[in-house]
Amino acid sequence: MVLAGTTFGCANGRSMVEVRDDTGQSEDVDAGESAFPDAFFAPIDAPPIDAPGLDAASVDAPIPDAARPMPDAFVMGPPDAFVAPVDARVPDAAGACVEGSSVACASSCMTTGTALCSGGRLGSCTPPMERCNGVDDDCDGARDDGFECSLGGSGTCTTSCGSTGFRTCSSSCTWNTCAPPALEICNGADETCDGNVDETFRARFGFTSYTELSARHAGCNAISRIGPDCNAAIHRYCGDGCTNSGFGPVENSGDVANVACVIGEVRTVSFATLSSIQGPCDGVGEVSGPNCNAAIHRYCGSEGFVSGFGPVENASGNASLTCVRSAEVRATTYTELSSFLAPCDGFTERWGSACNAAISRYCGSLGFTSGFGPVENSGDTAYVTCIRP
Repeated sequence: MVLAGTTFGCANGRSMVEVRDDTGQSEDVDAGESAFPDAFFAPIDAPPIDAPGLDAASVDAPIPDAARPMPDAFVMGPPDAFVAPVDARVPDAAGACVEGSSVACASSCMTTGTALCSGGRLGSCTPPMERCNGVDDDCDGARDDGFECSLGGSGTCTTSCGSTGFRTCSSSCTWNTCAPPALEICNGADETCDGNVDETFRARFGFTSYTELSARHAGCNAISRIGPDCNAAIHRYCGDGCTNSGFGPVENSGDVANVACVIGEVRTVSFATLSSIQGPCDGVGEVSGPNCNAAIHRYCGSEGFVSGFGPVENASGNASLTCVRSAEVRATTYTELSSFLAPCDGFTERWGSACNAAISRYCGSLGFTSGFGPVENSGDTAYVTCIRP
């Protein structure tokens, strides 16, 4: 008889062996005490207890939620990190965007536009209309187009008097009033729109000397000091810059000969014309002096100017004289003028180098650059012309 056996455990910890003979009959034979107590037998479908990564405590543990696979519709990321693309669907009950609805979106120039739902999908982002905000809202490359100007912008403009001014764009994207420049330039025009031409250039002091003046006209020197020759020398000296004429000397001592240069209009008239206004100014008995001062002042006044001086040149019975607009004729007295320089008291001197200095100082005390005259005088009264800067 051939025996075949199978060992299996029993409850008492002992082993039984099933023995079969060649006839197919079997009987149980006690094989002795088992090496594996029943307490360590695993269920039939359990993995081996010594499988890598597992222990007895975790074999039947449920799978935690964190390990479960996520549905396809979710995207993992930090909280609030998910942003739908511009053309994402806005789900309704059927899972598509609501036909005709719209959502806010970022335009190509990063303004807030609108995407419209059509055919179940959101279309491209349409930029908003342009607003007055200094930004290119509609993504056409221009800020605040459709308005007069772009908020915060500025530029040049033409002022009310025709000069080049400056303007800024207001909060409503309209141009503010064109502001004229603060300063004049020397060009014979009124840049500042105040009705005056070339102010701050209209009069200036020329600090010169008889040596320099004599180079302009030989007859003007420290001996002659005042008169037709020095009138011509000063006129030529002052014509080198923005000014075109001048008078003086307004101060003189030794070789010093300070003058006043002005912007005026030079006119040439005959001494016969001047003599018809004030007889002694005939170019013979008097070429330069108090009578010619009065004749020139009256002539320029009749031509629409405030006053005038000269003659700044004279030849062949004609006199060139300078008429001025930016000036003011003031009435004073020789008594007052003598307080600025004593010899100009109406007795010692009524016209001359001392009165030139006294008149210039008097006008300067009133805020003018200088002055000339007297353009009229009678008794203690002296009318002088003060020149504005």
